[in-house]
Amino acid sequence: MVGVFGVGALRSEAFTSLWYDGLALSLDALAGARIWTLVTYAWLHDLGGPLHLIANLVGLYFLAPELEARWRKRAFLRFFLICIVGGGVFAAVGAGLGGLFGAAPQVTVGASAGVMGLLAAWSMANPRRKLLLMFVLPVEGRYVLPIVLGLDALIAFSGSDTSFSAHIGGVVAAWLQLGGGRRWLTRLQKRRHNHQRAAMRGRLHVVKGGRDDDPTVN
Repeated sequence: MVGVFGVGALRSEAFTSLWYDGLALSLDALAGARIWTLVTYAWLHDLGGPLHLIANLVGLYFLAPELEARWRKRAFLRFFLICIVGGGVFAAVGAGLGGLFGAAPQVTVGASAGVMGLLAAWSMANPRRKLLLMFVLPVEGRYVLPIVLGLDALIAFSGSDTSFSAHIGGVVAAWLQLGGGRRWLTRLQKRRHNHQRAAMRGRLHVVKGGRDDDPTVN
């Protein structure tokens, strides 16, 4: 996948206004009916430095080709965009609740929610494969996501302006798209059915057969 991400090469007032007021995600943008910012925020990155952009591009470089080859381009793009929207929704909720999910930046930019969704998909598809975490530590796929989210939470709750809620939203959106929600509902329904059967068995009891007016046979 080839992604086009905004960079802070231009610093004019008009450019900054378009960046933050027209395309970035914020509660003010959503209150002003700029719903498209739930998608466009992902194509913007921190104007103050390149690390945010580089981190997302590295994630896309390692995760996107394999998943795109497996799903094909259209399905991959749909998955990625839904993760981005999910991240945007969670970021807005987190900001509205005053940082319940960690840091609550006034303006949210970056494709991290989509990349976290890809990481969740890769981990679910490759639970036994090893990935070099931080390019050094070999970790099995099933452990990668919990470790990354744990580190992410520590960074967010330490006062960083990282939108941890957006990352969680991307993971939740990925989980739902990959059938996690359906499997959870199926297990819940099966458990409730078992409880109902157990309760029914508890209400049933054996009674002595025959009628009271039957003649006694000696």
